[in-house]
Amino acid sequence: MEEFFHTLGQNLSRDIGMLVYVTMATFSALIFLLMWLFGHDDAGGDMDHDMSGGHDEGGGTKGLSLKNLLLFVTGFGIAAAIARYYGADHPLATLIGLLGGLALGTLGFLFFKAIYRQQISTDVNTNKLVGQTAIVIVRISPGSVGEIRATLVDGRSHVLRARSRSTEVLRPESMVKITAIDGGEAIVELS
Repeated sequence: MEEFFHTLGQNLSRDIGMLVYVTMATFSALIFLLMWLFGHDDAGGDMDHDMSGGHDEGGGTKGLSLKNLLLFVTGFGIAAAIARYYGADHPLATLIGLLGGLALGTLGFLFFKAIYRQQISTDVNTNKLVGQTAIVIVRISPGSVGEIRATLVDGRSHVLRARSRSTEVLRPESMVKITAIDGGEAIVELS
């Protein structure tokens, strides 16, 4: 192994092309690892704090994402440097680098696609709840906040803070209708 690195060092000092390939692989791999360690995720658009806003983007990975491009450059650099190490001329090393880049980029794409497929969406477009019936789970007194459980058509159940404009107390297990969403809280009335 020591001989390999000694020979590699000699080749790098003589062959500027190999130095370029190794530098490409090293820096793109370093940027990729830093992105992964510090949680940069370019797969899902922007973030929004608006409770009534719903994102129905589906998530997932894109073929030309920054992560996949960095993996392509890493694979290109590694494969081309190995080809130059074993004596390939620059056109052949470039072709081998392209194949290596495509291979690593494709593997990365498939890996991230499998990872993203395992995630579930917790996005709730609370506007879809307006008009739905719900069950009071924490008492709602006039002027105070309680909680309700609403079930969407797809079967997902959501617990929301809720207020009533009514002067009557809404007890647990009461059926209510959601009339509006205001600042992330449901406005309800007896149904």
